[in-house]
Amino acid sequence: MSLLALAGVLRTLKTSLPPWWLIATALIPIALIALPLVYVITSATEAGWSGIRDELFRAYTLSLLTNTLVLAISVTLGASVIGIAVAWCVERTDLPGRRAWRPPAAFRENCTRIATPCPCQRAARATALWSLRAR
Repeated sequence: MSLLALAGVLRTLKTSLPPWWLIATALIPIALIALPLVYVITSATEAGWSGIRDELFRAYTLSLLTNTLVLAISVTLGASVIGIAVAWCVERTDLPGRRAWRPPAAFRENCTRIATPCPCQRAARATALWSLRAR
């Protein structure tokens, strides 16, 4: 790579970077999320394998795991029931004000469509969303 090409890449990189204050603002939640993980990893390395095994298989840890799984499953089931009911009411009935319910009901689809990494899936979902809007 020539020096001129390298200078062009650096110029492009410099102009494409966000401002420093935006990067600094984004690092605050990253640090807050990483801090407990660093603490757990540090404590685990100090305890050794036997300490980790003893901690993982004690009764309190297993009760916490059970509570977490029950909460995750119940929230998933509850959100699914509510989502299916709202979708059915919006699309299959003559519910008064159903046009007002359509954007909130489609919010999940929009988030999924935006977060999908594959362009062909993104295009298919966009086509499906446009067909819903055309009705």
